[in-house]
Amino acid sequence: KSGRPVTAEYRMINKAGQMRWVRIYRRPIWNEKTGRVTRFYGVTQDITEQKQMTDALQISEERYRLISELVVGYAFSIRIEADGSLTSEWRTEDLYERATGYKANEMVKHYEGTEYPLYHPDDWEGISTAIQRTIAGESTISEHRMITKSGELRWLQVFRNPVWDEQKQRYSR
Repeated sequence: KSGRPVTAEYRMINKAGQMRWVRIYRRPIWNEKTGRVTRFYGVTQDITEQKQMTDALQISEERYRLISELVVGYAFSIRIEADGSLTSEWRTEDLYERATGYKANEMVKHYEGTEYPLYHPDDWEGISTAIQRTIAGESTISEHRMITKSGELRWLQVFRNPVWDEQKQRYSR
């Protein structure tokens, strides 16, 4: 009625019998003298692939959410600096907090020869050895005790996989 542009999405069946999604943009032309739309211009865009990708992303996100609720663990990425020091890049924050009781920003990095407060002090030597082997390019799996924020002792199995940086010609993660 007002001559404002309109956009809508529809499912259609094409000549080959395939279901397609289209987005139609319409721009009506309002005639002041007659007080009505006298014509409109339009464009139709096939958005089937976009809809399929959006649906696949939603399914993937739901699957990740379900897995996250079932698993008491977390994923992380540690960057290996050129000098051999380690920098935490990211971790699955909600899973980390659920597993440890700590928010990620509550934990201070102590990788270089000192004990990391999350791990049992008696396990630090084995953890440190596994980290050094990973820095050297070896995938490692280690089991050790974790002390949660509430003081609960939990066993943790850690899988570490180094990532080779072709440009830097060294392991960087």
